[in-house]
Amino acid sequence: MIDNIARIGFIGGEYEVFVKTDDEESNPNFHIKKKASQDYSHSLSLAIEDCRYLNNQDRKLDKESMIKLVRFLNRKCFSKVLNCSNWQLILIMWDFNNPNSVDQHSPMPDYMSLAE
Repeated sequence: MIDNIARIGFIGGEYEVFVKTDDEESNPNFHIKKKASQDYSHSLSLAIEDCRYLNNQDRKLDKESMIKLVRFLNRKCFSKVLNCSNWQLILIMWDFNNPNSVDQHSPMPDYMSLAE
């Protein structure tokens, strides 16, 4: 189990999306893992600034799962205070919890191009 995460939310009952705090990866990224798994070390890591997986060459999301992820990222976040999408929340949480910042107006990469 890992304690240092900033949860972005859940994609149905399948996946959890989160940002690691003090992430050891220098490239800004977010993570997705099976909700049922408590093993955060086996999450998929997606780059924020460009369209690629980080350190997960053997595991990828299939097309259906990627569609669900992209829909989730475009939806309004769960916060009653913040008026932003889940994608914008990822950018905010990365900056808030990691030393190397990202442009808060970064467009979301075309993650669908990674779908298998």
